[in-house]
Amino acid sequence: MATIKEVAKEAHVSIATVSRILNNDQSIVVLDETRQRVLEVAKKLDYKPLRQRSRKQYVKKTIRTWKIGILTWNNTEDDKEDPYFKEIIDGIEEQAYELDMRIVQTIRLRRRTGEEKLHELDGIIVIGKSVADDIASLYPGKNIVFVDQNPDKSRFDSVTSDLAQASENVLNHLLTLGHRRIGFIGGREFTQRTNGTEKQAVDERLAHYIRYMKDRQLYEEDLVYLGNDEIGDWNSYAGYQLMREALRQETLPEAFFIASDPMALGAIRALHEKGLKVPRDTAIVSVDDIEYASYVTPPLTTTKLHSTQMGRTAAHLLRNRIEGRDVPLQVIVPTEMVIRDSCGWRKKHSEGEEIS
Repeated sequence: MATIKEVAKEAHVSIATVSRILNNDQSIVVLDETRQRVLEVAKKLDYKPLRQRSRKQYVKKTIRTWKIGILTWNNTEDDKEDPYFKEIIDGIEEQAYELDMRIVQTIRLRRRTGEEKLHELDGIIVIGKSVADDIASLYPGKNIVFVDQNPDKSRFDSVTSDLAQASENVLNHLLTLGHRRIGFIGGREFTQRTNGTEKQAVDERLAHYIRYMKDRQLYEEDLVYLGNDEIGDWNSYAGYQLMREALRQETLPEAFFIASDPMALGAIRALHEKGLKVPRDTAIVSVDDIEYASYVTPPLTTTKLHSTQMGRTAAHLLRNRIEGRDVPLQVIVPTEMVIRDSCGWRKKHSEGEEIS
C-alpha cells in the first residue's frame, strides 16, 4: 500500500498538495489537470488515508497527534498572483505531516466568520503582518508562531526572511555592474487588524534602499515608485503601471530594484511595449524567484526567498513550543541571489555577447 510521499513523487507535486487535494481542500489553488493527476495516481497506487487503514495493515506507535491551525491574511486570489505565502503554507503542511501535527483549520483572516473554534487547537501559525493582541484575542494559548514578521519578540516565536541583506546584495550587485542611477519599484506594506482596519508598515526593502543610496549620495526621491489604492500593491498590474509612470520621466534610470517578481514581470512588459530592451536600456533585479522568473524574456535576476523552508521551520518551532519550550525564538532565513540575464551581468562578463 502506497504512502502519501510515494503519491507525491509519482504525481510530481508536494506532499502538502497531495494531502489538500485528497482532503478536498477547496482553498488550494491548483490546475484541474494537477488535481486529476493526483487522484489518478492515488487510485493507481491504492493509497488509503491513515484513518481507512485497518490495524492489521498499519501499525504505529501510540503518539498524540497535535491539532494546529494556520491563520493567513492572504486570499486565494493573492496566491495566484504571488505564490510566496502559498509556498509558506506548503512548507508548514509538509513538515506538520512529518511531525504528527494535523492542520484542522486554515483560516483566511479577511474572510473570518467568527465561528472558528481556535481554543480547541494546540497551537497556531500566523502568516503576514498582524497585531499581537489581535491574535491573542482570537487564540488564548501561548503556542503561536508568526511567519513574515513578529509583533512581539518577547512573547512569540517567529520566522522571517533577511530582506535587509537581500536588498544589500541586490544593490551591491547593481553597483558592481556600474549602475549609479537605480530606481525602486515596490508596494506598500500593511499591518492588518482583525477589526478590518490596517496601518501602513515599514517595507524593509524600501527602507534599506533609501539608507543604502543616501549613504553613497546616490538617492533621488523621484526614482522611487510605489503602489497605491488605484493600482494596488505587489502584483504585475502595479509593476506595469509604475514602470509606465517611470517611462514618462525625461531619463530612465540605468537600473531598477523591484521589490517582487510579479511587479518585475509587469514592469518588463511595460518596457517591451515601448520598444525598450532589458538590460540594454535598463537593468532589472527583483525579489522572490517565483517559477515564472526563469521563463520571462530576458530571464529575471532575482533574490530567492526560501519560503517553503520558512513554513517548515515554523512548524518545527510550533512543535517545540507545544512540547514545553518557554523561551521565544526568532529564526531569520537567509536569501540567495539568482543571477540571470535581466541585470546585464552576462553581457558585462562575456566577450562580445549581446543580450536582447
